Amino acid sequence: MRLSWVIAGWCVVACATGAREYTVDHDKSVFAVVTHKEGVASKLAHDHLVYPSSLKTTLEIPEDGFEKAAFSLSFNVTDLVADEPEAQRKWFPLIAEAKVLSEPFKAVGAKDRETVREHMLARNQLDAAAHPKISAKLLSVRKAEPDEKVYKFVARVALTVKGKTVERDCRASYAIEAAQTVIEVHGKFKFTEFGIKPYSAFLGAVKNTDEFDVVAHIAAN
Repeated sequence: MRLSWVIAGWCVVACATGAREYTVDHDKSVFAVVTHKEGVASKLAHDHLVYPSSLKTTLEIPEDGFEKAAFSLSFNVTDLVADEPEAQRKWFPLIAEAKVLSEPFKAVGAKDRETVREHMLARNQLDAAAHPKISAKLLSVRKAEPDEKVYKFVARVALTVKGKTVERDCRASYAIEAAQTVIEVHGKFKFTEFGIKPYSAFLGAVKNTDEFDVVAHIAAN
């Protein structure tokens, strides 16, 4: 499996004054979910890194500013991958910087990764057979409070999972780094908001918390 994040090669910017065409840098971009362990036997459990191996995206950023940006993405639920070791190492610094995790991900063997994926796609979780796609859309962008030093914007995001759409204000940043446009978004959601009961095993001794984090880092030329 390709280790880079396969996001649509071309992001089309609408034909308008100052219209631009963006190309996403696959090796420098990521859209991921981080789940968190809990329970009396949580030391036996893992925080999981879950991401789609293929994404379709559109991106518009007018010349007059990020606050008028438009962004959307979608992917097939069956394209989700869990706990790929190189991805864990590659993206942990970004996840730590967003204060999502303070300790690196634990290594998960290939057999266990496939088991996690099977549970994730099952009817009582994402129900991939009945709800084959997940999507997200940027609804609006506004400036954050002046004392915010890193995430200087607030992005209103609509996330659709299992046929349910939840809107949430997320932290966002926008910058030009080494001639690339870089957008970062971090938001918190709950499984139960989408009609999903957090995974639980061994009578609840090992389980996921209801809350999970969405972390996106999009680098585009």
